[in-house]
Amino acid sequence: LVLPVDLHGMPDFNIPTDKAIAEKAAALILDDLSNVYSISQLAAEVGTVPHRLRRAFKKRHGESLTVFSRKARMEKAKQLLLETNNTLQVIAETMGYSEGNNFHASFKKATGQSPGEWRKKAWEADSN
Repeated sequence: LVLPVDLHGMPDFNIPTDKAIAEKAAALILDDLSNVYSISQLAAEVGTVPHRLRRAFKKRHGESLTVFSRKARMEKAKQLLLETNNTLQVIAETMGYSEGNNFHASFKKATGQSPGEWRKKAWEADSN
C-alpha cells in the first residue's frame, strides 16, 4: 500500500474517497443543471483527475456522468414543462442548451415525445 505524501514527505490522509468524489460531483451537477461541465472541469472542482472521477462516479451511481447529467436535466425540464408556462426556448436555455433544436432532440430521445407533445399530454392528464 502506497499512500500519497504531502510536501514534507508525510502521508497525506486528506485524500477524498471515491464515494466522496462521486457524491460531490453529483451535487455539483444537480445544483446547477444549466452548467454543462466537462469531465476535466468537474474533476478539478472535486479535487481529482478525470479518470478517477469517471471510475468513482460509475461505481457509485451505476451510470456515467454524462448519462446522470442528461437524466437530471430531462427530469428538471419535465418539471418546468409541467409547472410553468415558460416557452420551450426558455426551458432549453435554463437546462443549458444554447440551441432549442438540441434540447428538442435530446428530450425526444429521452422520452419518445417532443417537449411540446409531452407538455400537452402532461397538462391534459393533470387536468383530469
